[in-house]
Amino acid sequence: MNKYFTIVILLVTVISCTKTEFTGEYFAPKFPKEKTVNISSIGVELVLDSPNSMFYVDDCVIMQSTSANNKNVYQVISVNEGKHIGGFGFNGRGSNELENYFCSDINLKKREMYCISTMGKFQIIDLDKALKADPTCVKQTYKMPKHIRGMEMFSVGDNLLIGEANRYFGRQSIISMDGKDTLVRYNTYPSVSPRIDEDENNQIAYFSYGRNYARNPNGTKMVNIVRPGMIMEVFSISQSEIKHDVIRHFYEPKEGAIRGCTNVYATNKYVYITYFDTKDTKNHNPYLAVFDWRGREVCRYITNDYISDFVVTHDDKRAYCWTQNADGEEYLGYFDLK
Repeated sequence: MNKYFTIVILLVTVISCTKTEFTGEYFAPKFPKEKTVNISSIGVELVLDSPNSMFYVDDCVIMQSTSANNKNVYQVISVNEGKHIGGFGFNGRGSNELENYFCSDINLKKREMYCISTMGKFQIIDLDKALKADPTCVKQTYKMPKHIRGMEMFSVGDNLLIGEANRYFGRQSIISMDGKDTLVRYNTYPSVSPRIDEDENNQIAYFSYGRNYARNPNGTKMVNIVRPGMIMEVFSISQSEIKHDVIRHFYEPKEGAIRGCTNVYATNKYVYITYFDTKDTKNHNPYLAVFDWRGREVCRYITNDYISDFVVTHDDKRAYCWTQNADGEEYLGYFDLK
């Protein structure tokens, strides 16, 4: 009997350690650690617009931003050398151009970058050439089938995940690289509030336009932080499945709700978000918060300057961020994660 009860206790312990349950009630995040940090400039003068997206690859930051020095869509900055290497990608209707670079993602294993326009034109870029600002970096450009439209896109193995798409797909789908085959459809929304839950159009609008997605480098996890208010969704993803792992309700999206999340980035170990816990965004900088992939709070950073966008190194030791100081000057900075 004692041996039987010991086995039962061990099983319960294992289950409790591998699954995190949260209620659907709204509770503000509480962090076991909070640290104040100063952001330092990487030491290179950049004349750029605020980036629409950022990636970290091989000690370089890739920023989707226009520069005074070139006409490219993406800029490559070496953080070790403190040098603007150059740019790649062009807006246009030429054979190796896109009307716009609405969604983009990087597959580190295949050393490729994928971009798609709002018109469904798709581009495959040689990542190693792009990091050198090589103008021949575009490997292939082609038109997706006309129904391929999405607000998010991620590489999942040899396929693509299209997120917050149209009614043809449902909420999320995994499709072949050429867009001709749909392998997985997923159309589940978590509970938000009675007003949103009871109307499918309200669900689609809230989770589409308030989305902040990120995927881990391994391509096995995905997170969405929705605003206004703040709800966290953690998914497991593969080439054959999409499923919810964790749902956290932090701030309710009601009239006068706080802004919540502004940006999100993911490593294989953690989820990083910048967010406000107040409606007064003019007189406060967003926090940078760290969660594990079970949705649990790890740490929160208070910064001296305003973070517009950011990336984190693969070893989770440093954050690089596009930042604005109190005088309104923008710069590419960094701080160590402790």
